[in-house]
Formats: sequence, structure tokens, C-alpha cells
Amino acid sequence: GEQQAAELVAKPVSKPSMAELITAPQPKFLKGSFELIEQVDSAIADLSDTKELLASVGWHLLCRPETDCVFILLKDNSGKFETAVELSKRQDVEYALQSAIVDQVARDGAPVVVDDISKYTDAPPAEGKVAPQSVLAVPMRNRQSLQGVIYLGSAKLAAFSPEQVNVLSYLGGHIG
Repeated sequence: GEQQAAELVAKPVSKPSMAELITAPQPKFLKGSFELIEQVDSAIADLSDTKELLASVGWHLLCRPETDCVFILLKDNSGKFETAVELSKRQDVEYALQSAIVDQVARDGAPVVVDDISKYTDAPPAEGKVAPQSVLAVPMRNRQSLQGVIYLGSAKLAAFSPEQVNVLSYLGGHIG
């Protein structure tokens, strides 16, 4: 039914293995992506407090022109996801998080790109919240263990490029 249709619209994107990343001659990231990676690496080196680190990473991601909201979720001891960071570019808009996307990332262990949220789900967002038009969500891993999910939303349709998927996947593997 609706779940199967949603999975067809938001196909997981394959993530390169750590061996592929290590043996790759040169990551194929654009200049702006390298700047983002350097900013996040600097934040990781400078901050030891996890909450402060995740907030800093969230702000760097929110500064990207295509990103309107950032959620960083961490898995608690019971396996449930708790929101550690929630940021929005607009003070007058509270964006809704689609838990089905988070569940799909957790289940498949791979990034999920949704170019048009209306084709992913017809469930309305919670009262007073606005659904982003497109979403990019990637797992945060510590070795092979899922630690959380980075979830970006945009007010534009099809806002996230394959380059952004690769960069966020790379960061998700380093932050977790």
C-alpha cells in the first residue's frame, strides 16, 4: 500500500564502503563541499561535548543554500531516536520531521533522498508545522553501529544533488 509506494519514491542511495573511500584515489567533491567538510572536521577537533558538536555541525549544514531545516537525531539506549538538534532558517516556520524517512534510513542503513515529499507520504504534518518539499537523510555511524540520523529539509523540490548525498554520507560516517 502506501508504505510500498513510499519506498519506491524514496529509494535508498548506495553508500560507498569504508574500503572504497580509503582506496579511492581522490574523493570527487566540489570546492564548496570541501569547505563544508573542513568546517565540520574543525568543529570535531575543537569540541568535545557531543551536544555542542552536533549543534555546530547542524549550523554548518543549515548555511548551505539548499537547506532550510536540519534535524540531528541520536539513538538512545532503548533504540528509539531522540532529536538532539533542530534548526530552521526561518523563525516563523517550524518544520515537520517525517519519522517514516528516519525509520527507512535506520532499517536500510543507507541515505534516503525524497525529491517531492507529497509523493512520499500524504500524511499531514503535525498541527502548526510545515513539511519540507524535499528531504535528504543519512545514517550516522560509529564503525558499523547506527548512532543516529542527519536529516535535511528544503522548501524546494528536488533540492539535493548526488554530490550533497555523498558529502553528507561522508560526514555521517565521521560524526557518529
